[in-house]
Amino acid sequence: PGLSIIVVGFLAAGASYLVQNLFSFGVVAIGSLFWVIMGMIVSASKIGEEGESEQKPIEINPYFAYSSWILLAAVVAAVLFYLSYIPYQADIYFKTGKVYSRKNIDLATKNFELATDRAPYEGSHWTNLGLSYFAIAQKMSGAEQREMLLKTLGVIERASKTDPYNADNFHIMGKIHLLFDKLGEGGALDK
Repeated sequence: PGLSIIVVGFLAAGASYLVQNLFSFGVVAIGSLFWVIMGMIVSASKIGEEGESEQKPIEINPYFAYSSWILLAAVVAAVLFYLSYIPYQADIYFKTGKVYSRKNIDLATKNFELATDRAPYEGSHWTNLGLSYFAIAQKMSGAEQREMLLKTLGVIERASKTDPYNADNFHIMGKIHLLFDKLGEGGALDK
């Protein structure tokens, strides 16, 4: 009778989790709770079965068994932390670049470059890097401006490949080609 109350309690916890999840979205931290509750239900129901206590486990040195699992868990945790930290760090650089883009374009550009190094699959990082390159190119003149515009065009083309639905990329490309036309680059508007 005592164990059945525990199992019923765990079943109620699982049911309340499912009802709660109908009204909010599930996240990893809460989603894992469901599987912990399900595991507790299974283990609590197995304790009450007869005949299970007669099985004897294989004896293993506890130090070896626990230390290898702890080491494996530590390595997995370190790898997961590292992999989750990279996008977080890229986001910090991106948001810092957005803050500096109004006052210090050189510092903004450096932060956008770091963001694209950390997360090269984010189209918005490439678009904002292209915008900062374009702002720098507008302050230049002559061959130096032409080189910066070519660099900007390469970045914006990369941004449009990464995020083909971002219309800002095509807008910036059009501005670059108009600036090339003003510089006397023949056929810039044909592109």
